[in-house]
Amino acid sequence: MPEIYLKTDIDRGRVEGMAAAGMPHERIAEIMRIDAATLHRHYQRELSLAKEIADTQVIQTLFKQATGGGNWREAVPAATIFWVKARQHWRTVDQVEVGGAGEFDKMSDAELRELIKREMGEGADKGIDSQDKPVRLAPVK
Repeated sequence: MPEIYLKTDIDRGRVEGMAAAGMPHERIAEIMRIDAATLHRHYQRELSLAKEIADTQVIQTLFKQATGGGNWREAVPAATIFWVKARQHWRTVDQVEVGGAGEFDKMSDAELRELIKREMGEGADKGIDSQDKPVRLAPVK
């Protein structure tokens, strides 16, 4: 005669907590002293919702840190930066992108020097081609 398994609210909480922490189902079954089939049969809801519940709690914590819980003075800059990068697809730019692809190829050396002067200030082009060798600028990709 098969053994009857009765789950309790305490067991449901334990299973949900272990699953939310990312513990493998086989290990949860071992800790609960049941086989994996029994675990899945009796705790399917807890196992499937645990990840979403944990993710929601982490997202709420991150949101509170990013916004300072409504008080900007208490906002955590790293959390704010992470949130904006993840949600708004912003990125850190280490290089300045100027012009479109091929734009500099169409410019003469004199036009390039003029652009450098305009962008970097007077005298910025001194020494860039001190040996009268052609200088090429390429757009950043």
